[in-house]
Amino acid sequence: MSSSPTRNTLAPEIMSSDDARYLMPAYVKLLVADAERSASFYGLLGFARVHQDPVFVHLRWARYADVFLVATPPGVALAGPRGLGVIVCFSAAGDLGIETIAARAAAAGAAVDGPRDQPWHTREVLVTDPDGYRLCFVEPGPLVPV
Repeated sequence: MSSSPTRNTLAPEIMSSDDARYLMPAYVKLLVADAERSASFYGLLGFARVHQDPVFVHLRWARYADVFLVATPPGVALAGPRGLGVIVCFSAAGDLGIETIAARAAAAGAAVDGPRDQPWHTREVLVTDPDGYRLCFVEPGPLVPV
């Protein structure tokens, strides 16, 4: 499967060989109402599609930074907002900066908060995806002399 030209340059080339497969030490699964709509949104932000089937879409931001978008089973309704109290964070220290990510998300109609400098020496932007999950993209901020 080819990757979008807008994908994050931190994400590895997606290959059909075993070189692209590895045991993931951690990953997140997000239940989504429309997997294709969500995957397209994540693609705009810079995620690469690794695999998809009728049940899920496997996305990669960078090596060991994988997300699975899982279709909500038919007839199942989730009560309340998705991801309440959880923020999924990704390093944006590559060629695709947080200003670009923020602009792409806003152009797609997503809620965007930032970018803003944080007191812990990072610059961050918070993006809400089509299902209400909050994604934080982080890059190093200015260092303050001590």
